[in-house]
Amino acid sequence: MRFQIPEGMNRMEEQFKTKLLEESERYLIMRNGKTETGSEPRIDPEALGSGAVKIIHYISANTKIKLRAVVGATVRITEIFYEVGDNVKIETDFEAETGACVSYFSFKNNQTGGNAGYVCETRLGSNASLTARNLVIGQGQLNFSQNLFLQGKNANLEMKSVIINSSSQTHDYLFNITHQAEQTVSRMTNFGICNRLSKLNIATDGIIQKGAKGTDLKQKNKGLILDEKSSIAASPWLEINEHDCLASHGASIGAIDDDELYYLMSRGLTREQSEKLIVGGFMNPLLSEVPEGKVRQYLLEWIDASI
Repeated sequence: MRFQIPEGMNRMEEQFKTKLLEESERYLIMRNGKTETGSEPRIDPEALGSGAVKIIHYISANTKIKLRAVVGATVRITEIFYEVGDNVKIETDFEAETGACVSYFSFKNNQTGGNAGYVCETRLGSNASLTARNLVIGQGQLNFSQNLFLQGKNANLEMKSVIINSSSQTHDYLFNITHQAEQTVSRMTNFGICNRLSKLNIATDGIIQKGAKGTDLKQKNKGLILDEKSSIAASPWLEINEHDCLASHGASIGAIDDDELYYLMSRGLTREQSEKLIVGGFMNPLLSEVPEGKVRQYLLEWIDASI
């Protein structure tokens, strides 16, 4: 199916569609949370059935976005926040209903350099599974809050996030996972990268409610600092109200290893090339899962500009 370019869509949008969308993809373009156009009219973001869809956002005002994977659906979602205006608050609400199996990738980037705030809520029903991959690059001041609720028995969450702060400002992130039902499993790993006199704060809260027997929760934070005046702080916290469960968390933060850097430079690479190779390896657990294509190239261009 060829791209549908409606009358009145400006040149920037046309170029963007050409840059990010493969010829055969199903897609939605949304402005401030409302569908503006798409590959086919029947795609409803609040009732996503089985299949793959790419969702592209233009945000110029405070916005609420709702996505829902219906009962039993197998869904692959790619969500790109292409343009985010100054001083906006973005609230996202995502639900995976009973038995839904969701693969989700998100790229959030407030490239205008203004302030942005994200408040994200995710709910998983019984036997629902969510494999989430997130890349966030903030060019201005950024506050990010992600609240995830495993509400149904046997719900399963596996999430990896790469967070890059090269804004010379402070970015605050809160990831809150709450286990509310029996036999629920969550795995969360955050990879933080900070440079250009920036600060990155990552707080991870894991809550196991009473009655959530058989819960298995694991959280990790890893940080890589690329200059002497940047900093990363990790604050893991657990609240456990059930005896029959497993829970663990950990954090490791440091600079690039001098020995590793020297080894690469001794093989003929410049310092800049060596540092980018090391950073690429640090992010590989997420990037290795992004398939070849226009989106991958788009992400790599932004990452290269940010490190």
